[in-house]
Amino acid sequence: MNVKLLLPFTILCLIMSSALAQDYDKIRTMNYNAGFIQIKDQMNYGLVFTGIQQSFSYRKAWKVNDKSIYYQGDIGFGLLSGTRSLTGRNFNFKPFDVYYNLYERVRGFTLSAGPWIKAEYNYQVYPELQGDYNSFFTNYTLGFYIGAWLETNAGYFRLRWKNSLVGAIARQGMERDPYFYESSAAQHIQDAHSNFNAGSFNLYNNTFVEFLFVGVHHPRLGYGYSFEYFTYSKDPTLKAVNHSLSLFFYPKM
Repeated sequence: MNVKLLLPFTILCLIMSSALAQDYDKIRTMNYNAGFIQIKDQMNYGLVFTGIQQSFSYRKAWKVNDKSIYYQGDIGFGLLSGTRSLTGRNFNFKPFDVYYNLYERVRGFTLSAGPWIKAEYNYQVYPELQGDYNSFFTNYTLGFYIGAWLETNAGYFRLRWKNSLVGAIARQGMERDPYFYESSAAQHIQDAHSNFNAGSFNLYNNTFVEFLFVGVHHPRLGYGYSFEYFTYSKDPTLKAVNHSLSLFFYPKM
């Protein structure tokens, strides 16, 4: 992986670190997500696999006046099914999903925007089609965040939109040895950090949109819906869509 790709990520991390050096307020949130996921992987001969994807998230926010930093970490697991009773499993791990934003009050709305960085690992197995070979998709993403917040007598509504601009993607190649493979934890970790390609919308796109409502009568519980789409256009191509319903658990103030 070209070290020049790390430059924008390093600069953004320094900006965030300088913000945290000030006095800040912290907010922690836990949420459970249950979603319906669809994956189309070229390695599976164009077949579409669908299933239920469950995940748990931890979120933490640092707020300083009109600025804030949001951190999120996810871990998820999904059971997939295809045609002719074919099955698959999907594992997702997101060690960090961070965005830094500025707030502005506009006609009753609170709007915010800023840069976004993410590291995410996706790992799929399809026993009937691929045997013990795995399909992996690692992405280090740099993009933007836009948010909106509206308070009403019933509670508050929040919209979040995150979209990739550039990314470094690790993906297995099309060629596989038909007689030899290694299936070990060390090999899987090595695979997930190899064969990187860098690009923008011509290579990779990741869009995430989330709606959240928290009522005034139950301020420690939030209800959310999110939509996520990503696509990788280099062989072997990959497309995935995930619709999720979420419960957010806020700490007692």
